[in-house]
Amino acid sequence: MERMKEDRSRSELILTILVSLYIEKGEPISSEEITSKMPFKVSPATVRNELATLEEQGLLLRQHVSSGRIPSYRAYRLYVDRLLESGKLKPSNLNVELPEHRRLEAVLRAVSMTLSEHTRTASLVMFPLARKLKIKSFHLLGISPNRVLLVIVVNAEDIREFILSMPLVPEQDLLDRISRAIYSKIESRQNWTPIQVLQDIVRDNQDLAMEKDLILNVLQLIREIASKEAVQIYMEGTHRLLLNPELADINKARQLIAALSAQDGLRDLLLDTVTKGKLDIVLGSEARRPEMEDVAYIGAPYQVDDAIGVLSLIGPLRMNYALMFGALTTIASKLEKELKKE
Repeated sequence: MERMKEDRSRSELILTILVSLYIEKGEPISSEEITSKMPFKVSPATVRNELATLEEQGLLLRQHVSSGRIPSYRAYRLYVDRLLESGKLKPSNLNVELPEHRRLEAVLRAVSMTLSEHTRTASLVMFPLARKLKIKSFHLLGISPNRVLLVIVVNAEDIREFILSMPLVPEQDLLDRISRAIYSKIESRQNWTPIQVLQDIVRDNQDLAMEKDLILNVLQLIREIASKEAVQIYMEGTHRLLLNPELADINKARQLIAALSAQDGLRDLLLDTVTKGKLDIVLGSEARRPEMEDVAYIGAPYQVDDAIGVLSLIGPLRMNYALMFGALTTIASKLEKELKKE
């Protein structure tokens, strides 16, 4: 039994060394390189036998019989899991400069840029989602003869803006009255339909009946936001992905960049991180998106009052996971502390 444990421990150590060396060098790793990195004496023949066994298990790949080996997706998964379990991950010394402008949107955009610059890969920052959505206020502002700007404040300081088009925009005084009338009807009301609220408004403000189309459009938009909150994602550094040799296939790279730009599949990844409530790693095919089979997603949740957001990175499977973990956890912690000062 002890011998089996010793063999398994040695095998895991050899695999860890190989993955670490491959992440560092980006080229197939030979048995001689691994032997030189072992913390205890072991013969080259033993290392070669272990590598052959790991290859048979599908953990290592070899392009040519005479070449060294590279890790498979499964090897990366074992490596990452062991790294998380080791307790050896350390926060980075990253100095985060948050903007003086304290609007949350500006802060998160700056954080996304800092993450991308520090890690040299693509960063995604998800605006915090409240466990319970509350419309704090909203305003209708005429911005042209046939366009109205709807500004909605959700929860603490989440500001949403929408443009509504119509044949003729009412005077601003009338828009202000409509804003107050709508807010008074939904402020403390949880379950309502746009038609119900419209009827209540017209009943109590008969002179607003002429604007029922505008009122109904606004109510439908608010209801949609309240029933299914949109996920806002700020992204930086997608071009950095193209600098990685692992993503050199032009067609694959284009598909990946297009998917990231359209935010296809990102919402589910980010929401899964929110649900788990801890550092989350999704490797290759685990994302269930063909264009992401050669990349890794790492997400770290952060909390603002009763809302949870996500800081995340997307890069090649061959990346410095310890550096990525450290950057994410450090910035998430710094962000939470700074936002609590507000």
